[in-house]
Amino acid sequence: YKHRMDDLPSMLQDIVHTIAMNWDGMMTKEIAKKTRLESKVVSAQLKQLTDKYQIIEAESIGKNKIYKLQERFFNIWYLMRFGRKKNRQRVEWLVKFLVSWCVPIELEERANSFMEAEEYYLKAIDNGDNNALNSLSRLYFDKSDNINKAISLAQQNYDEQKYLYGVHLLSVVLLWSEEFTRSYEKFLEFLQYDDALDYAQDIALYLNLLIAKEQYHKAKEFMEMPEYQLKERYKSIWYALMTLMRDEFPHEIKKMGSELRESVDEVLVEIERLAVKYAID
Repeated sequence: YKHRMDDLPSMLQDIVHTIAMNWDGMMTKEIAKKTRLESKVVSAQLKQLTDKYQIIEAESIGKNKIYKLQERFFNIWYLMRFGRKKNRQRVEWLVKFLVSWCVPIELEERANSFMEAEEYYLKAIDNGDNNALNSLSRLYFDKSDNINKAISLAQQNYDEQKYLYGVHLLSVVLLWSEEFTRSYEKFLEFLQYDDALDYAQDIALYLNLLIAKEQYHKAKEFMEMPEYQLKERYKSIWYALMTLMRDEFPHEIKKMGSELRESVDEVLVEIERLAVKYAID
């Protein structure tokens, strides 16, 4: 990869650098703005990078095109080698998401393993164990059963002891019951905890369920909040959302790198599963 970059003329190196640092695909006018070159000059150079050097790939969007590095590992290498901390985080967040997403944990299996758990949680609650409130609420959620009890238990736990996971669970069960405004408030409260962004699977669950409930614009709003950078941390979910919103944002999905295709498809399947499982009768 290093030799391929070194063999390029300096102007082409600048353009490749700009595209690599952006990670997602870019249009000619965006590259021109970043490199401070005229669009027609950039277009000529992009043609060389696409046809002669075969480093850049192009996808048409009407009269325009979106450009990105053809080899995604080349882009990863470049960001890790030359990027600043903020640039390298994009790769780190992608890897963390894919690892957490691919862990073979099925909520159905977890629910089945708790077949006798309800009785024990109820006894624990009677004995004053507040943690059992959350556990039983989550059990009902995993089984998509007893929605009112799930909310009541999560709310009681929240009222008695506010902590990160309890706030998150309340936001989720409220979303399940389509009490959207209250759910949004609790999810934002959850995000304000110092360690919240370490809970990748829990955030992914909320975002996917939010999309499953067809709250597309709210999901987009949450993911674009600059203080949390969820769009960067959960690229596969972002592009799944953009797939579902392609009528409004037809060009956004074309910025996606090929390394995300499989995980985006899996996210879409998961969203459909959640939509069916947590539908309100």
